[in-house]
Amino acid sequence: MENLKLLEGDDSLRLVLRVRNGRYSIVDLDMSKYVVSVTHLNPGQSTQGHEHGWEECYYFACGVGKMKIGDKVEEISMGQFKVVEPNVFHQVFNESLMTLSFVCVWNKGKEMVV
Repeated sequence: MENLKLLEGDDSLRLVLRVRNGRYSIVDLDMSKYVVSVTHLNPGQSTQGHEHGWEECYYFACGVGKMKIGDKVEEISMGQFKVVEPNVFHQVFNESLMTLSFVCVWNKGKEMVV
């Protein structure tokens, strides 16, 4: 991953700035069993689409946009949850003029590969 920076923590709990660029900023809370990742997706941008072998749960905290899960694209907005099953392509799009913020949680038994 690019721009990894340990913000604070120890062996059981780490706060890591994973990415900060023109597209988005991502901060991960890396716990013993789970990762809680907070993404702020800038207007007119999208996440890097990917798939992997584990389930993820997304909570959209602020803003509006679209999320592609498999072949289906759905409108998303503040307060919504989306679950992505293992091995299913997914990507988030912010087509609005405001930042889209969301939280993603996954079991860290496997590392994320994008």
